[in-house]
This record gives sequence, C-alpha cells and structure tokens, in this order.
Amino acid sequence: MFMEKQRGIWIDRHKAMIVDPTLNQKEFTQISSPLTSQTSDSISQSRFGDQYLNPEKKLQAKRKQLLKDYYNNVIESLENDSELYIFGPAEAKTELHKAIYKSCKRFRNITLHPSDNLTENQIVAKVKEFFKN
Repeated sequence: MFMEKQRGIWIDRHKAMIVDPTLNQKEFTQISSPLTSQTSDSISQSRFGDQYLNPEKKLQAKRKQLLKDYYNNVIESLENDSELYIFGPAEAKTELHKAIYKSCKRFRNITLHPSDNLTENQIVAKVKEFFKN
C-alpha cells in the first residue's frame, strides 16, 4: 500500500516546525532561522571622505541571503512528492512557497493558510486535523 507523504509546516521568519501527521507522538522537526536582532538592527551611517556610507543596502542583502538559506534548509528537509500544509503568521509562508517553486524539488499539493502564533501542541494538532481523512 502506498503511504502518502504529508507534512505540515508552521513557519515564521525565526523558526519552522515540520510535523509528520502520521506519527502518534507529538514529534516535529524544528529549523531555526539565522536571523537575529543583530541582522535586523540598522547601523548608523559612517563618513568616508566627502561621502557617507549607508550600510542599509548591505544589511538588506545579507538579510535576504539569510532568509533564502533558511527557506532552502526547510525545503531540503522535505521529501519530494509530499503534500504540504504551510501555515503561520505574516509573509514567511508565502516566501517559503515562492522558494519551493524556485527549487528543484516538486510537491504533489501545497496548501497555504494564515495562522496566529501557536504552541507546539496546537501546531501538531492543527496539522493532524488538516490531514485527517
């Protein structure tokens, strides 16, 4: 009998929790984002000769690369041909969805839903409820 690969992913820009709904225990895989307050704080401008250097562009590029690496780590932890349920607050779920389409991995079905911040138990319960047959 073919067992469908299903994964629920609760994600924000700081962590992702990947849940296998077939497991009886409340187990999940957590992937932490490399973003820290250090990468999101702005640095004051500095003067170089008659020019001012604004590190904001460099900081944005670094932040963008860190997010790209984070989403790629989440994608790499998933199996091809899985059915995905992606939920979470803000824009991280849609950013992950875009990264999935740019990746070489292919998934059978992807569902996106908005969600508030949830406890680990609530996340596991929501994934199990979504994939309930």
